[in-house]
Amino acid sequence: MTDRTMYRPLAAALAGLIAVPLTTHGASLAQDAPQVAASSADASRAPAVAERAPADAMASLIALARERPSMIGTRDIATSPGGRPVTVWTLSSDPATADLRPGVLLVAGLDADRPAHVSIAADAVRQLIDQRAALLSEVTVYVIPCANPDALLGGVPRIEGSPSRNARPIDDDRDGVRDEDGPRDLDGNGLITSMRRPNPPPGDAATHAADPADSRLLRTPDPLADAPAAFSVHAEGMDTDGDGRIAEDPMGGVDIDCNFPARWPEFASHAGAFQLSEPESAAIAAFVLGRPRIVGALCLGRWESLARTPDPKPRDATGKTPMELDTGDEALWKELGKSWRDASGQSRWTEDTPAGCLALWLYAHRGLPAFSTQAWGRPDAPKPEDGDGTAAKGADTRDAKAAAENRASARELTPADAEAVEWLAISDRAHEGAGFVAWAPYAHPTLGPVEIGGFDPGFRRNPPPDARGRAADAATAFVATLGERRPRVRIDTVTVDELSPGVRRIRMRIANDGWLPTCTAMGKANGAPAPIVVRTSMTPAEIMSGPRAARIASLDGYGAEDLEWVVAASDTAPIRIDVRWSGMDPQSALVQGTAVQLDAVPAKVPPIRHGGAK
Repeated sequence: MTDRTMYRPLAAALAGLIAVPLTTHGASLAQDAPQVAASSADASRAPAVAERAPADAMASLIALARERPSMIGTRDIATSPGGRPVTVWTLSSDPATADLRPGVLLVAGLDADRPAHVSIAADAVRQLIDQRAALLSEVTVYVIPCANPDALLGGVPRIEGSPSRNARPIDDDRDGVRDEDGPRDLDGNGLITSMRRPNPPPGDAATHAADPADSRLLRTPDPLADAPAAFSVHAEGMDTDGDGRIAEDPMGGVDIDCNFPARWPEFASHAGAFQLSEPESAAIAAFVLGRPRIVGALCLGRWESLARTPDPKPRDATGKTPMELDTGDEALWKELGKSWRDASGQSRWTEDTPAGCLALWLYAHRGLPAFSTQAWGRPDAPKPEDGDGTAAKGADTRDAKAAAENRASARELTPADAEAVEWLAISDRAHEGAGFVAWAPYAHPTLGPVEIGGFDPGFRRNPPPDARGRAADAATAFVATLGERRPRVRIDTVTVDELSPGVRRIRMRIANDGWLPTCTAMGKANGAPAPIVVRTSMTPAEIMSGPRAARIASLDGYGAEDLEWVVAASDTAPIRIDVRWSGMDPQSALVQGTAVQLDAVPAKVPPIRHGGAK
């Protein structure tokens, strides 16, 4: 049963999200504020992209649940290591019977680099409630808007490019103490970025040089073409434990979206001790397994399988198992990917591996049409207004001067990271340089003179408000598409012909009136989800030809399967044929003589069982 009053305790829990103390060896990390969160000492610095805090988005969902309790049910399915709930929001015209209908799953908040995903999911919930009421009378939508609450609702510091860890203490540097040496906001500007150490001494080898295309960027030098390396590079932080390494044991934890069984990266420190080791991932997996009527899923995460169609050619070591996509599913992915791109306008993405992610597990192990998207990518940079590409107002003057000197020859230079150059142009021309923190000198207590700077965390991962709205529209439309195009299995026709006295031929056609198949090609290969099962009440002695029980592995979209029996049985004895599939209510046909009655047996009647079972 879905508890429609759950939003009340959830509201109390969310109200204290930031206040939940996280402890390491009994000491509250609130005592170590520089590691827990970036300082807000520089209150004058505005974020490059106005972000809606995930906690605010969750609070908006609570308010919506108060407004529409007849269509929203909530259920806490897990508690994170940091003591925060993982909540499922059930959208249905009747939450009390929601699990009896076909379902679509929407999961967000998997990637801490992209807190906007929580807002996109929250906005999609409101749109589904306000605009798709008719769909919700037929299909249940399950939404997990914040799958990793430790990383997104406080407690674990946000560092661009680092795994989206939960609050489970991990001894990353194997020194017997956990989470004691993480990144810190040393310069007090409210952000954790990077440090570069000019001309480092022996023992701290120089690995990077300024990129000739734009000296704000760093590159690994080519010994045959570039100037020699001039900087060592570290995360912003200190050597707290005195082991000679900087910020090598950050707070947390396990990346929830690397903890699922499909291609689980067992040797990655952030992947967990074992598959589904975390309460968040284990609860999500159990939730899915307990709802066999889920017919499709959309995950907002780090992997991209909509703006790009995964390549079906790469295989594992056996040469048999696809790494990302089965060839038989490629056409379906291309069609739905096109609908996503048309709705979202997304044409770019950040490359990332799907190893251990939720969407890959749903597809590869559960056989579901499950998709993952970053929901937004780099837009085109505005054209320079003055025509000469003047450097950003917020850029360091040395960098600005060097960039201007290089501008004339930039066309002949190949940057090490062309994508980063484009992001700098967007920062410079659309955000007055706010997307990049100019390198500035800092007297480090152990390293000596360093420079702190780099991209504003989140700038390259989170859309501005107008693009966020379009992403929410696209997510709503995509979830609705999965629901509207769901498989719809039914008994299409049953005909009976009398071949001779006491001998009849029964033909049955089972059809899928939906666009989506009942099982993906990958699902057929691994036997998940369950097949369509057809059973008859006839005894073996009565069946002259045809199966007493049949399994239909899959029906393609708008496809059908024909079954046939020749039986020698009394005309007065009824023959019952049951059709069962996890995605539909049970259907039956009752044959008596040459007469046929569909759905003659109430759904509560148990299926026919063989081997003498009742």
